[in-house]
Amino acid sequence: MDEVGREVRRLREERGWNQAKLAVEAGMAPSAVNQIENGKRSPSAASLTKLAEALEVGVADLFPKAGRRSSPEPPLFDGVLEDERRLQWLRTWEEFMQHAGMRWHARLKEHEERGLPIEPAWAEELAELHLELGLAVIHGLLPNWEESLAPERERNVMHAIARTLRYLGEVSNEAAHKVQTPENAERYKQRQAELQQTADEIQARLAG
Repeated sequence: MDEVGREVRRLREERGWNQAKLAVEAGMAPSAVNQIENGKRSPSAASLTKLAEALEVGVADLFPKAGRRSSPEPPLFDGVLEDERRLQWLRTWEEFMQHAGMRWHARLKEHEERGLPIEPAWAEELAELHLELGLAVIHGLLPNWEESLAPERERNVMHAIARTLRYLGEVSNEAAHKVQTPENAERYKQRQAELQQTADEIQARLAG
């Protein structure tokens, strides 16, 4: 997770913040921020969310591109240790997506059980998250990634990420359906087509 830590540091320094300031804004302990930035601690899904919100970026922006290269360019991950670190990095992606899908599902279910309407802003936020993560998978995880060259555990995690993203899409579709009206039907139809295109591209890359 060194790459995420370096990106957190870069974004923090762009704002002219020290680690203590970021810790306050993110509601985290300064020691936790320090450990994440120095690659001594893998951030949880909750920590990634807090850091992204404090830095006013998407969670996907904290993850640099890390596709397995097939070109002569030096690989980002090299050797057994680096493969283990990459696997841990991918599992953090999966954990974050699972956390997001389960949190939103629980939120929608609670409102439904209480007989409360779903806020249209929620559906918009969820659709934006789904699209952002889908594009992050395409442009951040899959470039130059060859399934046939990847270790079995890495392939399994990549497929788990795709399944988790599909689950998040199902939750997003559920929210969109609950707030859809004749006035906004066309807009939601366009958004769903965009999300489906992203999902199809991920599926095609993994199937290929």
